[in-house]
Amino acid sequence: MSSLVSLMRRPSLRRPFVWVAAGALFSQSACYSYRPAAPSALKASDDVRLVLSSEGSVALQPMLGPDVGRIAGAVQETIGDSSVVLLIDDVTTKAGATVAWRRGRVTVPIRAIAAIERRTLDRRRTRTFAVVATTAFVAVVVAAIKQASSSGSSRSGPGSGPPE
Repeated sequence: MSSLVSLMRRPSLRRPFVWVAAGALFSQSACYSYRPAAPSALKASDDVRLVLSSEGSVALQPMLGPDVGRIAGAVQETIGDSSVVLLIDDVTTKAGATVAWRRGRVTVPIRAIAAIERRTLDRRRTRTFAVVATTAFVAVVVAAIKQASSSGSSRSGPGSGPPE
């Protein structure tokens, strides 16, 4: 671990590390988007956001807290056409504040839901990310090759030239 810390202290390695970290964060959000879904289309383990109606927010207040406008998490099961059982990741208030949960389980009646959004793979964003990531990788490799060849040609001293 200390060798990693000492490597990160080198200015020449800090900048690429920052770009790699930024790319990793971008990749986590770039390939997915939320699309409208019908309650009947939900399957166990689907990642969803449930937008609550005003009545739903009031009805679920004892379990979720005041003024919750949206719940995000994974579907555990659907109970016919009446409810969705959700393992909550976070709740967002109507004012926009997000509060993280630790997979709390809640049953949400369908009548309490104004909209359902399912997290799906976004092919266009994924393709764009792949092109950008490949271009960046090629640019880094080309820059590294140029730097290595320029630093290798400046050597001088015994044994550095062609044989006579």
